[in-house]
Amino acid sequence: MGNQNGLFIVLEGIDGSGKSTQARRLKATLDRLGRKSLLLHEPGGTPLGEKINSLVKHSTHIDIGHVAETLLFAAARAQLIEEVIQPALLNGTTIVCDRFTPSTEAYQGYGRSVPEELVKVATRYVVGALVPDIVIWLDVEVETGLARKQGPHLFGVADRFEDEESSFHNRVRNGYIRMGKERHDLWFRVDGAKPVDEVEANVWRIVQERLSKVN
Repeated sequence: MGNQNGLFIVLEGIDGSGKSTQARRLKATLDRLGRKSLLLHEPGGTPLGEKINSLVKHSTHIDIGHVAETLLFAAARAQLIEEVIQPALLNGTTIVCDRFTPSTEAYQGYGRSVPEELVKVATRYVVGALVPDIVIWLDVEVETGLARKQGPHLFGVADRFEDEESSFHNRVRNGYIRMGKERHDLWFRVDGAKPVDEVEANVWRIVQERLSKVN
């Protein structure tokens, strides 16, 4: 089945879980096999999304409230779906997306305690009938993730979420744990604390099984 002709794969996890690394590796594997694929990240993937990414994650001179933060992520997602994801899936492209709606539920819903009604607007309403074919959740302890993020920030710019206290990241991880239990038919947990090559192999095993059912 899948989303029209393409396959929609989402990688999720707390900061430092290794999802961005694994998303790049998965895209490289798909390319080697000759499968048309596209690597995306949230927020981003469009000119509007990249502007929002810079504003929400790296702007230190602007105060952004939790409700505004949630709606900005929703705006970036709406643009990404309309401009990139839907056309790519219709064209038979396999999409590897670094974060999607579960991040909003985990970070804004559980982490920021944004009301559930607003989180639904930013997730279910915005995406409509679009549902990932696979959500691969790279699970690590908060201490492990934060330790991986220590040191100079990428491009020397602080990430507002990485700089949050461990209590925030614990709430986020608890959100992922709860979602993983509720959506076991769609979610696949991978131990992100394992060596990176072992994690890659486990991720590919999940994707390969799903691909075998749609080919």
